[in-house]
Amino acid sequence: PSQASTSVLMTEDRNISANFTINSYYLLISSEEGGFAEGNGTFEYGTYANIYAIPDTGYVFNKWNGSGISSPLESNTTVYMTGDRNISASFDLNSYALAISFNEGGSAQGGDLYLYGTEANISASPSTGYSFAGWSGEGITNPSQASTSVLITEDRNISANFTINSYVLLISSEEGGFAEGNGTFEYGTYANI
Repeated sequence: PSQASTSVLMTEDRNISANFTINSYYLLISSEEGGFAEGNGTFEYGTYANIYAIPDTGYVFNKWNGSGISSPLESNTTVYMTGDRNISASFDLNSYALAISFNEGGSAQGGDLYLYGTEANISASPSTGYSFAGWSGEGITNPSQASTSVLITEDRNISANFTINSYVLLISSEEGGFAEGNGTFEYGTYANI
């Protein structure tokens, strides 16, 4: 009775039934670096198994790899089960923008798109008569140094600050009169004497 092809001994009228069960298949879900995926299990033939991909911080879901996937580019989708399936989820690092601004008195470099977790190098150069006064913004390794780095974990807005130099004017006079005009004056100004 357990074999698909067999025989029946006919000694009287017989009522014979053939019984069938639906096949079940195993779905194995895995994930690459950058996140994890869920949906492992055993599923009957012709069913749609739900699968989910969740990226880690700093990552974004890329796609599903394997066969039978309804929507390979969606993080939450289904797999059509007609056989055992091995499905994997892949993830990409997020990219973030580093925007650098600067005030009068110099320039700064390093603005660009960077991958999550990158240490982006930045540098500031004062113009003649100005000095670098520090960086403003989040994630800066050493805000007081003109050349430093920024840890990229999100979009960053960084400013390079410059101050104008000041100089001391010392006035003296020889015998026979006196002179005035001592003081501290900013670069490029005209001091009256």
